[in-house]
Amino acid sequence: MEINRVICKNCGAPITTEICPYCNTFTELPTNMANADYPVMDCKPASLNFWKVGFPLIFGVAFSIEPLISLSMSGINDEFTNMIGINPFMIISIPFLLISIISFGIAGMFISRYLKVKKYGTDTFATVYGYMQGGAYINGVPTYQIKLLVDTDDGPKFILYNLMQTIKPYGVNTKIKIRMYKNLFLIME
Repeated sequence: MEINRVICKNCGAPITTEICPYCNTFTELPTNMANADYPVMDCKPASLNFWKVGFPLIFGVAFSIEPLISLSMSGINDEFTNMIGINPFMIISIPFLLISIISFGIAGMFISRYLKVKKYGTDTFATVYGYMQGGAYINGVPTYQIKLLVDTDDGPKFILYNLMQTIKPYGVNTKIKIRMYKNLFLIME
């Protein structure tokens, strides 16, 4: 199927995108075959979920237990520490402490993005242009990446967002409410 020979079933106009530019109807053209009429914004999602916040926090707490135990036991082996000059418990706890700090940092980054968008963001609407495979799989089923068209100060632009879901929650050519702040966005619905 060549893109330049596809015609709109509603008005008969030649189409190259998911939504007909003439009659504004869904053309059923797969998103991965459509032309990008507008530039793609380099945006980061500000959504919160278990994998972005909960999982890193669990890791952070779990890996901070060993350094806390090592700190509480640091006075027990004073004779050995005096002989070699360093506390062996503290050396063992360094990798655990690093993993804990990185995990808390990841969770903090996503929480910070969310709070910035909630506090400073402005509400707007985005048009759902289509879906593509997101690159990840859940139980062997591909996840979807959504293609949103947003009006910005610099003109219309696309946002590509991996939903990390195996379903298409929004209809193509529907408007959804989003909140944007700089290069961060949050789907409000």
